[in-house]
Amino acid sequence: MVEGYEIVALILGLIALTVILLNWRRLKFLPAQKLLIAGFSIFLSSWIFTNAEALLWRDALNLLEHISQAFGGILVAIWCWEVFRMTEEN
Repeated sequence: MVEGYEIVALILGLIALTVILLNWRRLKFLPAQKLLIAGFSIFLSSWIFTNAEALLWRDALNLLEHISQAFGGILVAIWCWEVFRMTEEN
């Protein structure tokens, strides 16, 4: 069964994706933007897996959800590391 907060997280993620796509040119100026966008995309995929697991392949999608969350968190942590490293160099 899909929980209400899981649907809300997916909707907010899709809204954030829309904002990202509409501001793509501006995002190119962020330091290490590819890491941040990749991390967000992987988090978005985990929210999709969370909602899809209620419909089919429960165990497989649950595993993919948690792997995606872990990998997305690692990418965002690396992005933070890169941003702070770049600001220290300047």
